[in-house]
Amino acid sequence: MRVAEFRADLYAPVPKPSDYGVSILPTDFTFNQLRAGDTAADIARAIAAGIGGTAMPTWKDVLPDADLWAMAHYVRSLVLMRDTRESEALRERLVTQPPWTPPALAEVDAGAAADAGNDIDGASR
Repeated sequence: MRVAEFRADLYAPVPKPSDYGVSILPTDFTFNQLRAGDTAADIARAIAAGIGGTAMPTWKDVLPDADLWAMAHYVRSLVLMRDTRESEALRERLVTQPPWTPPALAEVDAGAAADAGNDIDGASR
């Protein structure tokens, strides 16, 4: 499946419907407190289990455990930025960056063909 169009502002959060009759804005990890806890283990558990009734699906058995933990540690790094100049600088960079332009289909097809012949570390099969 190929996406024909992208939102005008890919860097802005978009409210998502929930089972609770209200839309939920995705969490800004550099600003919002996490309800399930903010240790890497807490975050990994939330990613693995998902958040019922929201647009956050379960990722256990979808992502390899190493990827799930990598995502948890990345989110933790954002949480640790909360209320710092670093988080303000990151937010400013995201808001002021130029609009994203998708690659031409020929570039995407060529990249996919090249990736098909390589392992994740770039070694030929």
